[in-house]
Amino acid sequence: MSASLVNNAGQFQLLPPELHYHILTHISDLETLLNLLQASPISFAAYKGHRKKILYDVVINALGPVVLPIALQTMGLKSCRKKYERRRPKALKFLENFPQNCSECPQELDADESKALLKFHKSVDYMISGFTTSRFIIVKGLLESCAITPSMPPSAQSKPLLDPLTLSKTEYLRLARGFYYLEMYGRLFHERLAGSDNFTTQEQAHFLQYFDDWELEEFLCIRSYCNDNIWDFLLEQEEIFIKDFLHEMGTSSTGIETPMSIDPLFSKGARRSEQPLWVETRLTCGLLELQRMFSAKTRDERCDAFERHYRTPRRVMIEAINIVHSTPKTNKDSHAAKNALSIIKTPNEGWSWTLRSMAPSILSFNSESSRMNEGMRRWGYVIWDYERLSQLNILDQHPGHMAMKCFRPVCTKKTGEERILIQKRKWDRERMVLAGVDLPSDSSLSDSE
Repeated sequence: MSASLVNNAGQFQLLPPELHYHILTHISDLETLLNLLQASPISFAAYKGHRKKILYDVVINALGPVVLPIALQTMGLKSCRKKYERRRPKALKFLENFPQNCSECPQELDADESKALLKFHKSVDYMISGFTTSRFIIVKGLLESCAITPSMPPSAQSKPLLDPLTLSKTEYLRLARGFYYLEMYGRLFHERLAGSDNFTTQEQAHFLQYFDDWELEEFLCIRSYCNDNIWDFLLEQEEIFIKDFLHEMGTSSTGIETPMSIDPLFSKGARRSEQPLWVETRLTCGLLELQRMFSAKTRDERCDAFERHYRTPRRVMIEAINIVHSTPKTNKDSHAAKNALSIIKTPNEGWSWTLRSMAPSILSFNSESSRMNEGMRRWGYVIWDYERLSQLNILDQHPGHMAMKCFRPVCTKKTGEERILIQKRKWDRERMVLAGVDLPSDSSLSDSE
């Protein structure tokens, strides 16, 4: 440790206890708090005397008074996720009071409750970091493809426009709120077991109807991000499956087993049926499980995170969203409470900008222009604040033109079963050639598909 650091640490220790307490109440994450408590006996003493209040302040600093009640109610739904417990009565009780139960920020929390919130919020922060990193890459490509030149920042101190570490408070709160809503949706509606305990699609749609239109779009931007990552994870897992199967097939002396009998998720028609359903199922599995998938780097980590045995869901989120978009909004008694919950003081300029040029119906999954919807959501159009959108000169463009530049590339790879069968035909052809068998040019053992 350098002499300057030692000197600074010594000077920090000389601060009076009340200043140590003041510093602790301005920390915004659990890791920083723990590091400081381990490094400073005086800070630790101040913490021991005011643990409950300090932890509450750290929670407020991390989540803010808008997101905290949503996070608190989401964490309270833990019992709805237990595998063998009937969850419907608890979930119905929660839904009866939604969204009023998410509108009031508590004035205090138990210390254990605060620590649980901060621990889970690390996963939310991980997701926010991943969202901004990937979406800023898309926005950067969007600017280049549309030949848009950002405006010069008004001062040298302005935030970098495409730096995920420089989110405004508004942008951060929108993302945090959206990821907690995704967790809440999963804890309420994720189908783990067959039976009558699951919710109908109409009941799931009723929950989403409490969201304002632009708030639902924030949720769908986050859904789009998770959907992209789950698809990427699944396609990489398919590569592992193919490599393993081909290795086993090339060394087997007992004959060839068909890929369908091993895993239908990679069978011939899976790209249009089993795989989309698997992705939809994983969307509601919870942020901790999603983080396991998104952060997996090694082959073993990926295989551990891959849930091979799954039950095809009877109801998926996209069906509930379609019902919401096709049902006219009605005035609800809880509308005032919902507004108090959902409004973050700065306006959602991305939503207003879109509505000035595109009809609201075009943003539904049922619309003929559903790919246009996903194009908008893939770059997170309702997440970014007015300063960022205006400095990037995006608000001067037509939303439809921007959307067409952001479509997710269509996967043209053949499925695992198809590629394995192609390789098998190649091997069969090679063996026959080595055995001296003349093959006609139109042989069914040809390398072509």
